[in-house]
Amino acid sequence: MFIRKSTKEDIPSIVDLLKKTLGENSTPKSINYWIWKHVDNPFGESSVLVAENNDQLTGVRAMMQWKWQKGSDLFNALRAVDTATHPDYQGKGVFSILTQKSVVLAKEEGINFIFNTPNRKSLPGYLKLGWVSAGKLTVGISFHFSFFTKSKKIKQVTMDFSLLDNLCRRWNMLQQKSDELFVPKSAAYLTWRYVDNPVINYFVFSDETLFLAMYIRQTKNVTELRISELICCSSTSQDCRKVKSLIRNFAADKKANLITFATQHKRWIPGLKISLPIGPIFVTKKINIDLPSFAHMKMVYQLGDMELF
Repeated sequence: MFIRKSTKEDIPSIVDLLKKTLGENSTPKSINYWIWKHVDNPFGESSVLVAENNDQLTGVRAMMQWKWQKGSDLFNALRAVDTATHPDYQGKGVFSILTQKSVVLAKEEGINFIFNTPNRKSLPGYLKLGWVSAGKLTVGISFHFSFFTKSKKIKQVTMDFSLLDNLCRRWNMLQQKSDELFVPKSAAYLTWRYVDNPVINYFVFSDETLFLAMYIRQTKNVTELRISELICCSSTSQDCRKVKSLIRNFAADKKANLITFATQHKRWIPGLKISLPIGPIFVTKKINIDLPSFAHMKMVYQLGDMELF
């Protein structure tokens, strides 16, 4: 079995392998989606390794370039995402070999750490390879009763790129002062992640003091409104009322009965609120870094930072 870095010519074969092994129930598998996710990412092109045997693609391991920041320190990170092994080669250690090779490559390229949010099925494999679990992430929940709220249509608004970038710079400076770990934001990232997203139809509202991205997740018995990103550089009561009004009206229009959000956004969310450890399991692998355990580190995360997409 031969392991190498992937090339753009491999993308059609990688997509075919993902379809064959994973199906399209969670996310659609297409060349355009792969390029959006792994090539167009503003943090940089993904680190992708493939395994071959007799000119046949037998496995793939993709890790997205990502950034985290604490104070003025900026960390280069990888986000372990897409992985697949050809059915004829499953159970032969392809996943472990590709992942271990990715770690070696990350160390050579100066990556500080790798993180991801595996499901319970894949978690033991990561722990065996030296990943450390920080446990389940806490998620805020608000119970919303749409029949009590008069629906009012709201329009998507995205402002000028330079103004959005200025908002992000101000927000990043506020986060730096808190000395907590956070994902720095830019207009390029927010546009790529939420406006140009080919998989999820986000509602986006943005002005001089606010960026809000949210969407509806429908299950059998629950219509969930997820607040994926909320960036606000003002803490006035007027801005708080504006955010609550946007969320309340969108929830009423979509008849959502549940709102989920990052816990630091509690004051901006309407309804009866609680916080529970029901988010994904957050795991990390330190590479070139000396930080305390992530289980004890203060983190400020948006739900959109942790969503699988």
